[in-house]
Amino acid sequence: MKKFLGILIAAAMIFAFFTVFAVSCKKSADNDTKTVRVGVQERSVEQGSGGSVSFPVTTTGINDGTYPLTAASLQNAPEGVTFPGNISISGNKGTFTVTVPAAVAEGTYDLRLTVNSIRSPQFRLTVLAAGSLVKTVTVGSQSGTIAVGMSGLATFPVTAANIANGVTGEVRFYTDAAGTNQYTPPDTLMTGTVSLVENNAATATVNFLSAPAAATTMYIRVFIDGILSNVQTLTISGSGTKSVTVGAQSNVITAGVNRVASFPVTTTGIAGGLYLVSAANLPAGVMVRTVNRFRISDNIGALSLAVNASVPAGTHSNITFTIDDVTSAPFTLTISGAGEKSVNLGDQDGTITAGATGSVTFPVTTANIANGATGEVRFYTDARGTNQIPAPPSNLITATVSPVSFNSATATVNFIRAPTAAGTMYIRVFIDGILSNVQAVTILPAP
Repeated sequence: MKKFLGILIAAAMIFAFFTVFAVSCKKSADNDTKTVRVGVQERSVEQGSGGSVSFPVTTTGINDGTYPLTAASLQNAPEGVTFPGNISISGNKGTFTVTVPAAVAEGTYDLRLTVNSIRSPQFRLTVLAAGSLVKTVTVGSQSGTIAVGMSGLATFPVTAANIANGVTGEVRFYTDAAGTNQYTPPDTLMTGTVSLVENNAATATVNFLSAPAAATTMYIRVFIDGILSNVQTLTISGSGTKSVTVGAQSNVITAGVNRVASFPVTTTGIAGGLYLVSAANLPAGVMVRTVNRFRISDNIGALSLAVNASVPAGTHSNITFTIDDVTSAPFTLTISGAGEKSVNLGDQDGTITAGATGSVTFPVTTANIANGATGEVRFYTDARGTNQIPAPPSNLITATVSPVSFNSATATVNFIRAPTAAGTMYIRVFIDGILSNVQAVTILPAP
């Protein structure tokens, strides 16, 4: 009997062992199908300033939902780093954000994150040395129409670089397009505000309690965290105001050759159709083509000036264009000398939206520059191309110029990640010692 009981006890113990082993293996297998991975830091932070930085999180085998995080959820973090008390996972994706205090020392920190009892492989938090980040502030074009004598709002997208979340600023008003003569308008007529910076984006708002009684142009700049932006135009429109604007010459004209110079034309308040047009202050030997059948379609047209071979080299900067009894501001016709080098940058080809990845290109036309010559794209804060800034961080934007081939090339601006707010950047191309005209890089609002 004792022998029989011993056999039963041994069998029970063996059964229990294999049951526990099987459950343990099942749990291990379940965990093996669940993963948490944390991607690359999406924003730079430096010692002495601190700030919030985010990391993309991808998972497998973890259901959609919100999961609690505790102090033990993040391993190896430097002292003082904080993070929210939960993380949301949807479609196997989430975002993990940490706040780095200014006191954290320069260096790299290899961290691990635990979500739903699943620990990630190491990911890296990098804190740069103090003063490493170049701060910039760029103001985009006006949105919203302000009519004479009326109340209303005009807004401007603001794109920043390396400015912490939560920082605010101010709108400054100027009497001149260069942004040198600052003044303060009465707050009984208008006020200017800037929203808090969030992921290097903000909005400047000008609120008119009563706009000026006549159509006019005003100028603003935005001041954030010690950085003064480019100048932007604030337009007060008359009721039903018409306008015509002639853009930069889009091709190179060389003296001694019969050629046609092309200019983009944009209008407001002018219906689509064919018009009789004219141009004033043209040099002798230059005339408007299609004088009596100039076409406007969707507020866009193309002006062609026929340039005779007899016209000498030179710059003619006081030409105006008239259509539907509306005259443009002066624009410039440039005729290069025979053998003279020139570089012309055409309009943007392709689109890029805020926060997206992609490329836009610009045709480059040269004169008297050897095949194989290459160059560089330079960035500016203003539409005149006078205030050059350092090239954007290469982990966000890269820009290249293809080698010149028979006086043609292509400039490409590649966005690894476009700014999160719509706006305008400005570029010029530098090839063989020659600096091109300015062109706008337009970033459209995200859909």
